[in-house]
Amino acid sequence: MSIAIKQNKKKETVITLPGKFDEIMLDQAIRYMRYLYLTRNSKATQADADALAEEINESAYRKRRKRMAS
Repeated sequence: MSIAIKQNKKKETVITLPGKFDEIMLDQAIRYMRYLYLTRNSKATQADADALAEEINESAYRKRRKRMAS
């Protein structure tokens, strides 16, 4: 059982997997590779991401609370 990884003439990476694979597992792997590709040049740290997520969550909470109060 071998996995082939090659780059074609269009500079695209082609991964060939033998046999049948679980669709959910492949989808998760592809999403993770896409995440790595999109964040490859990011200088943000995990702490930056956590702070941004917290800020977004607090903002959403305030908006929901304001809507519920009216």
